[in-house]
Order: sequence, then C-alpha cells, then structure tokens
Amino acid sequence: PLQHVVSVVKGKTNLPCDVTPPDDEDDQASLVLFYKDGSSQSIYTYDARDKYAQRPRHWSDEEALGKRAFFSKLLPHQQSSLTIDNVHEADAGLYRCRVDFKRSPTRNSRVNLTVVVPPKQMKITNEKGMEVGDVIGPFDEGATLILVCIVTGGNPMPEVTWWQEGRMIDRHVEVRQYSDQGVASNVLQLERLSRNDLRSKVSCQASNSLFTQQPLTKTVEIELNLKPLDVRILSSRQPLSSGKKYELTCQTTGSRPFPKVTWWKNGHLLKHSQETQYDGGNVTLSQLTVQLTPEDDGKKLVCRAENSALGLASATAIEDNWLLDVYYVPHVRLELGRNLQGDHIREGIDVYFNCHVTARPAGVRLVWKHQSKVLHHNVSAGVIISETSLVLQRVARSATGRYTCHASNAEGEGSSAPFHLNVAHKPVCRAGQKMSYGGAKGLTSEVECHVESKPSATSFRWAFNGSGELLDLTPGQRVGGTKDGPTSILRYTPRNHLDFGTLLCWATNPLGTQSQPCVFHFYAAGVPDPPKNCSISNQTLSSFEIDCAEGYDGGIPQHFKMHVFDIKTRTLLANLTSSSPRFALHLGSGSSTSSVSHWPSLGSSAAASGQVGETPKTHSWKASSNNGSSANSVTVDYNNSNNNNKTTRRHSSHHVASVGGTAVIPPVGTLLQVTAVNAHGKTKSTLNETLI
Repeated sequence: PLQHVVSVVKGKTNLPCDVTPPDDEDDQASLVLFYKDGSSQSIYTYDARDKYAQRPRHWSDEEALGKRAFFSKLLPHQQSSLTIDNVHEADAGLYRCRVDFKRSPTRNSRVNLTVVVPPKQMKITNEKGMEVGDVIGPFDEGATLILVCIVTGGNPMPEVTWWQEGRMIDRHVEVRQYSDQGVASNVLQLERLSRNDLRSKVSCQASNSLFTQQPLTKTVEIELNLKPLDVRILSSRQPLSSGKKYELTCQTTGSRPFPKVTWWKNGHLLKHSQETQYDGGNVTLSQLTVQLTPEDDGKKLVCRAENSALGLASATAIEDNWLLDVYYVPHVRLELGRNLQGDHIREGIDVYFNCHVTARPAGVRLVWKHQSKVLHHNVSAGVIISETSLVLQRVARSATGRYTCHASNAEGEGSSAPFHLNVAHKPVCRAGQKMSYGGAKGLTSEVECHVESKPSATSFRWAFNGSGELLDLTPGQRVGGTKDGPTSILRYTPRNHLDFGTLLCWATNPLGTQSQPCVFHFYAAGVPDPPKNCSISNQTLSSFEIDCAEGYDGGIPQHFKMHVFDIKTRTLLANLTSSSPRFALHLGSGSSTSSVSHWPSLGSSAAASGQVGETPKTHSWKASSNNGSSANSVTVDYNNSNNNNKTTRRHSSHHVASVGGTAVIPPVGTLLQVTAVNAHGKTKSTLNETLI
C-alpha cells in the first residue's frame, strides 16, 4: 500500500522501507534501492551483497539527496527508513523502495513525501491598499475598520486567519490567487468601532501545517478618537450672590484625545476658562471665574465637552446645564402716583408714591424716608404706608423735599433715586427775617419783605397801619429776588411822627394772595450811642491799632469817624470814615512818617477822597490805599530831621482785639477822636492820646 509522509522544509523526515523477509527468517536484504517519481535511475543505494555484507555500502545521488540522506537498516521486525535531513521543497514526490533479498523475491513499496513550505511574507494594508504600521488610526468611534492581510508563499496554500486579543474573529480567506509564488489574503471588516476596541491588538496569522511550530503572524494596535462619556458642573447649585467672584468647575471623562471644554451663558460664549488633564488625559477639569449680575438670574449656564478630533464633533458634544439663581441687592424705583403730575402738586391734595422693587431673594423690608428721615405709618398725621405704597393726605408745604424708598434683603439694602416733591402754595412770610426797623423823619429807609412761594410770587402789596386804617403803599416798592426767595423792598420816608407804626406786606402768586401778611414794626430812631471800650492793640515800634466796641445804632444804620489832632496845636490831621470802629496807624517812609488806616468804610475813605483836615505849614500829606487788605490808609510826613525811622508796615485785615476795658496810652503827642454817626445825628466823641 501507498504510505504518506509529510515533512516541513528544512526539517527532518524518514521514508519507511520494509526490509523484513516475507517467510524465511534466515533470509535478509542484500540490496535496497530508492527511486523517485517513476525514474529508472535510483537516487540512493544500500548494498550489503558479498564483500559488502559486513560493511554495507551507501550511495546517494548528489543531484538528488546527496549527503542529506542515510539509510538505516534496523534489526528484524523493526522498520528501516531512509532519513533525509534539511528537507528541500524539491524533495517532495513519490518514492519507491526496492528490496532484494538473498533468497526471497524482490519487494517494492511506495511512499509519497509531501514537503510543506511555510508562508514567506505577510503584510497588512488598509482598504486603499496602503500598508499599515504597528499602530493604526486613530479612527473615529463608531467607524468601520477594514484591514487586508496578504500572505505570499507557502505550500500547501496557508490558512489566513484574524485574531483579536487571543480570540479568532475571522478565518475566511476571501481571495486566493495561488501560483508559484502563492498568494492568499483575508479581509477583516470591523463594524462600529467602540471604546472596547481602543488599543486592542488585532493579529493576522498564516499557517499551512500542523508541523509548523509558530504560524507567520503580524499584529497591529488600534487607536481611536473617543467622544466624551459624561460632563458635570461640580456645584451644589446653591444661589450665587451678584457681584461676588466664584470659581466654577466642570468635569468631563472618556474623551480621547482630551476634549475641548467651553462655557456658555444663554448662548453666549464665556472666555478665559482653564483646563487641566488627569488620569492620563481621561479626566479633564475646566475652571471658570464668574462674577454674576442681577441680569443673570434665571439664565442658563452650560458646560459643553466635545472632541474636535472627531469628524462630527458638534454631533457628539455633550452638555450639562445649570439654571442660575442669582441673589442681589434690591433694585428700587420710586415713582409718583399714576394720576399725579410732579409739577402740579398743591397744598391740600392727596399724594401717593409707588415703590417698585425687584430682588432675589424676593422677601424684602421697605422703608420710606423724607429728607433722609424715616417715615412711619401715622394715619392722624396723614402718612399711610401699605406694602409698596406711601400716601400723604392733604399735603402741606412742609411735605416739600426729597423722598426715597429703601428695600433690604439678605444681600443688602437698595435705595431709589430721590424724588423731589415740590408742593405749590400761596406765599407765606419767611421766618427769621428782620421784622423791626428804625427810621428818622425825612430819612428814607429800606424795608425788606421776604416770602416763601411756590410758584414764585409775581407781585407784592404794601400798606401802612398807623391808626387802624390801612394806607396802600404799593407804588413805593421795588420787587426782586434773592437766594432767600422772592423779595420786595419798600423805600419808606416818614414825614412826621404819625408815619411811625406798622407796615404790612402781601405777596401774590398764581395760586393767590398770602392769607396772613408780613408785619413789620417801624419806629422812630435816635442818635447812636458812642463807641465803648476803645483800646490800643497790635502795637509795634512803628504802628498800633485803635479798636472800639460798637454801641446801639439808634435803630438805623450807623458808621464811624476818626479825627486825628495834633495834641499841642489842636490841628486836625485826618478825618476818616469806616463801617466799623477799628482803625490802624502806621509810620510812613519819610524822615518821620505817620499813617492812619481803617477797615472797609462806607463809600470812599476820607483819606482817599481827600477829606482831611487843614494841613499845617510844618506837615506834608500823602494819601494811599492798602490794596492787599481791607483797610485804607493815609500817610502823614513830618518834617523832623531828628526822626530817622523810615520803616513802613502793611497790616492785613485780620484784626487782633485788645484785652480788657482800658487801653494803655503812650506818652502824649496825638489826640484821636472816634465818633458814631447815623442819619439822626452823631454821638459825643471818645478821645485817646498817643505819641506817634
């Protein structure tokens, strides 16, 4: 029968040949010949005949097996065989073993040798025929992967299989083009790649014999782009306070490579977030600093994670939303009642305000203020406060002023813009004005009537009440306005003692004439009292000042005069006028110079206008003005060669009063006379002596 032997190229094989005699145990093989593929020429000979019986002769065809073959004749009942080392692919074929025995007939046996040639080359390509490396991709998650494993060589044709992580996943050889070179291929198609395929190893194996210890193998690793698995804003979702800064964190996992994380607020992109990767890039934290405003309350905050490496990144983006709850200080708006007009509020009507408040949290406490003072609910006083409204019943002009509404919650207090309420009313007499005036017969006095009026007074009326009857004096008035409000000035000249009494003033505005007039007492004035407590102050080597206290003015305006006399000759040296009893004397720049100056006077100073006394023959006069102060001065030059003092000092308007009631008078030399004067007359003079 035909025997089959399989061997692998470069391996070792044995071709069996039965050399056992058929019947005669004493018989033995004397010649063994091997033929191949029907050839009549042997390729190997084992000769144990005659002289070679003790040492059989071996011969091998160099072109066939050469030294790679050796026949082993074993003991009886043991199978002999032709051993071939380093099997060649050409060794395959049908072998015939011929055995000649000494006595028994010749025996022939056949052996078919199959030589297995392992695959020579393997390459893996993509669907476009391009050979791939050890790492393939990255492929998008969900994509289809196509790999082609091409094997060259091998006999018989190898089986090409695909394996993934030790598990066979495809053994179907789609293409067979077997020739002398031998080509076989297997196409692997993996549908919908998932994250389980990430970095998994796919191997192609080619094998054509069980004798092959290791199949020809090539392995590739799959790299994937993965979409994010989840995204979460790491927050307790508690209310946030307006104006405060918060660090918000968003966490996303599962993306490969690490994702793009963006923040959005009501569809608007928020910039300046910072991302940090952890766990080998599997976890990404995005931090954003926010400072919210009241307008952000109720808006939607979104953290979005997307893998921009994916073909349809926007389609694979995932989001986490947070509906913001923003707490803020109340926003307060104050407005006048709907049916009221701010410029048409008059005394006696009801006025009401509405306070509009928006706040989070909504629970607020309202406070109303008038001129920064808290208003309280007081029905008897006409102040009614209910929820968000304030009612002022029968408003008086005292209700004029600034109103504000204040609302407070856990975040703080908010205040409205002030509403200035102006209550229109008829004129009333302004409090605190001068109500008594003194006058003299034939002297015109000005009496001022000040009123408060909203709108402003348009006209005034004056009357005199001397004996119970009113005498209209309106033609003699002058109407004007001051910072204190509308004012009327009456120029009044009494002619006899019956013209002293009461003056009445009424003002009128568009709302009417004031109900109660302003009443002024006009009395007869007298001569002013003389100045008192005159003293010398601020005394230096070159100057001194005279300072007196004013006496009663007699009921009408007064002014003061100083006369300077030479004490020896009684010659008048200066005649000065001032609105106050304060005067200063200075030494001039001449050989012996004296000057007299005073504080602001009524009209021009006596010195400046040349109102000085008769100049003695031994004196020369020079008038001057102290522009740097409120005092005017007159300089008197003495023609005295013995006085070398040439110092002139200028005094500021800051006066230093003397202490005590009696001044220390220098040695006799000059006589000073201070007099108070009004329209009714003048007082007796006050004399002081001093040496200049």
